[in-house]
Amino acid sequence: MILLQNPQSDHILDKVTGCGATMDNRGNWHVMSAQSPCHIEATFISNFSTLDEFAEPIRLPVVVHIVENDNVSISDVQASSHVELLNMHFRRSKLLADFDFLIGAYSAVNKAIPDSHRQYIADTGITFYLAKNTPDGAPSTGINRISANQALTEQAMKSSMWDANKVINVWVGEKPASTIDQEATYQLTATSEPNSLAGIAIDHRKFSDFSNRSFDAKLGKTLTHNMGHYLGLIGHIVQGLENGHRNLPCDGVIQPSPECTNKGLLFNYMRDSQVADENKRMFSISQANLMRQHIQNGPLQALYNNVRDKQ
Repeated sequence: MILLQNPQSDHILDKVTGCGATMDNRGNWHVMSAQSPCHIEATFISNFSTLDEFAEPIRLPVVVHIVENDNVSISDVQASSHVELLNMHFRRSKLLADFDFLIGAYSAVNKAIPDSHRQYIADTGITFYLAKNTPDGAPSTGINRISANQALTEQAMKSSMWDANKVINVWVGEKPASTIDQEATYQLTATSEPNSLAGIAIDHRKFSDFSNRSFDAKLGKTLTHNMGHYLGLIGHIVQGLENGHRNLPCDGVIQPSPECTNKGLLFNYMRDSQVADENKRMFSISQANLMRQHIQNGPLQALYNNVRDKQ
């Protein structure tokens, strides 16, 4: 028997053909008693709808480095599920849209995104998947366990970092209690020296578990926020640089007096840590444009070029 399952986190298995493949009532495909020679073909499709704003979807590989010690317990399933959450946020899934509607209808504490801002919610067209290979080409699950009984330090990150021109590094481990809320994004820039630290570091208590598929609006916003930084959204919406994304028109169209600028988007993922995670629920169209430019023509261009033809 061959059991076929676990497509990449931004895709679903559509069908399996050949060798008498059948699907059970749980959605798993099985091939029983295949006779050689026998050819099996699996077809995968995107878990997200066709893009409206952008012509090309962008897929980027991620490696989750788990810096283990006695206090850190993260399963492969949890790590994979967190990448699913990341994709939901960047691709504005229907589940998020439904949840936002319910918030407005039934919650006295958390409000829905104002109607005037809904037109600016972006499906960025950017999805992430656990890396299928190490930088030297060896097969990989995209999860790298560092069993050194240590804390999440820059030394631990530097010693375990994969080539940032081939993958996005995400480290998860134990940070000192005083810095749990101070997640770090190490930017890859045009002037970065070879092997300089590049990626995102997150305390394990901020690394969400979506493995039971029970959606909670508080889940996963730390990685989403910092991934926004890594993809070029420098600074926060309110406190950011004047020439940063905070003052860009929400719809990406430059006008003398835009009706909306990003700093007015109260439910944006790039609000600071003083805003509750459940009230971070959108990227704007202009933010999506900026991130895509950062990937395709900016500091992440080498990564983009390395993976675009290997999807």
